[in-house]
Amino acid sequence: MSRIDKMNQELRHHISYAVQQELNDPSIGFTTITSVATSSDLRHTKVFFTCMGDEASRVKALKSLNKASGYIRKLVAKRLYIKFMPDIKFFYDDTEQQKEKIDKIFDRINKATDAPENHQKGEMP
Repeated sequence: MSRIDKMNQELRHHISYAVQQELNDPSIGFTTITSVATSSDLRHTKVFFTCMGDEASRVKALKSLNKASGYIRKLVAKRLYIKFMPDIKFFYDDTEQQKEKIDKIFDRINKATDAPENHQKGEMP
C-alpha cells in the first residue's frame, strides 16, 4: 500500500467520523463518505460522498459540506499527526446512479435482442 493510499484511508476514516458524529447540520442528512483522493503532493483532497434523498437534498448537502470543510479539516488535523493537512473539497459520488443507467440500457438491449420478431423460425436466440 502506497503512502497516498494510507493517507486516503486515514482521511476517509476521520472525515467520516467528523461528518457523522461532530457536525450538527441537519441539511447534511444521512451522508456516507465513499472515497477520498489525495493529490500526489498531499495538498488537496477530494472527498466523495453519497446521501439519501432527492437532487435538492444532495445539492444542499454538497453546499453544507463544502461550507464546513474548513471546520472538518481542523477536526481531522487534531487527530492525524501529519506535517500538513490537505485542503478538503467535497463532491457527490454519482457512481450508483451511473450504474443504474447503464443497467437499464443493457436491459433494453437484452429485451430487444430477445424479442420473438428478431429470431427466425426454428433458430435459438
